[in-house]
Amino acid sequence: MGKLATVALILIVSVVVQLGAPASTTVLASTTVLSSTAALTSTAALTGHPPVVLVHGYTTRGSLCEGINLASYWRGAETELTVRRNIPAADVLPVSFYKCDTNGVDITGSGPGTDYPTTRTSGGAHPRAGYTNDASIVQIARDLAWFIHNEFTRAGRPVYAVGHSMGGLVIREALRRVQIRDPAFPPALDVRIALTIATPHTGWAKECHANTQCAEMTPGSRFLADLRTNRRPQGSNTTAWWAMGSEDDGKTLLCDGIPTDSAMAIRGVHLIYVDPCYRHCQYLNDDAQERDAEGSLALRGRHSLAMLGHVLR
Repeated sequence: MGKLATVALILIVSVVVQLGAPASTTVLASTTVLSSTAALTSTAALTGHPPVVLVHGYTTRGSLCEGINLASYWRGAETELTVRRNIPAADVLPVSFYKCDTNGVDITGSGPGTDYPTTRTSGGAHPRAGYTNDASIVQIARDLAWFIHNEFTRAGRPVYAVGHSMGGLVIREALRRVQIRDPAFPPALDVRIALTIATPHTGWAKECHANTQCAEMTPGSRFLADLRTNRRPQGSNTTAWWAMGSEDDGKTLLCDGIPTDSAMAIRGVHLIYVDPCYRHCQYLNDDAQERDAEGSLALRGRHSLAMLGHVLR
C-alpha cells in the first residue's frame, strides 16, 4: 500500500475510535479529516471504483435565489449507484455551484492549489462563491476542472462524470479547454467516462437571452460554436462518451424539450428512448428495472437509471 493510502487509513481508524461509529458513517460525517487528497486516495484503494461526479443542470428562479436541492435532484441516481451498484456513498459527488444550491459538494472558487472538502454542504449552507445564471458556463467548467484535477487527477484517481442538461455542457467544456491547454484551466483531467443526459449540445429548441447561461444555450451562440470544434474531448487517459435523450419526430418535441439531434450531437454511444418518452427531468426518476424500454439498440431494454448504472458499472 502506498504512503498516502497508509496515512489516510490511519486517519480513518483514529476517527472511528474517537466517535465509536462504523467506518462508513465516519467517512460521510467527518468533513475535516476526510477532505484531503490522501483520504480520497485511500477510498480508491479500498473500493477500486472511480468516484462519480454528478453535475446538475440549469435553473432560474426569477427574482429569487437560484439553486437546487441536490439531495432530491439526484436521489434516484444516487440510489442506483450506491444501493444497486454498491458504489460507496462517499464516492458519489453531486456538485454545487449556484448560490442557493444545497446538499452538494461545493466546487466554486476551485483553482490552482485549492484542496476543498469533498463532503456535502448541509441544511441551508450555500456554496462559497455561488453563481447566478448570469455566470458563464465556461466559469463553472473552470471550477469543475480544477476541482477534479486537485482532488482526483493529481492523486492518480480517474473519475466518471454525469451531466444532466446544462451539466453535460459544463463537463464537455471542462475537458475541451484542458485539451486545448487553456492556461486558465488545469494541465490534465482524468475523466474515463462522460455521460450526458438531455444535454442541448447544439442548443435547445428556443431562443433565450434572459440571462448568460440561457443565451449561451441558444442555437448560434458563440459558446456553442466553440464547443462544435470538438465533439469528443478527451481526458488524459481517454474518455468514453455516452449521450442519453428521447426521440422526437423532427417537427414536434414530443417529450423532453431538447431536440434529439441536439442531445446526440457528440461522438459517442447514443442512448435514444422512444418508450418511455421522458420529460426533461424524468430521466433522473425512472428506477424501473424491467428490460422493456424501447429505443436504440444500445439500451438493451434498460430504463434510464438502470442504464446510468450500467454505463458507470
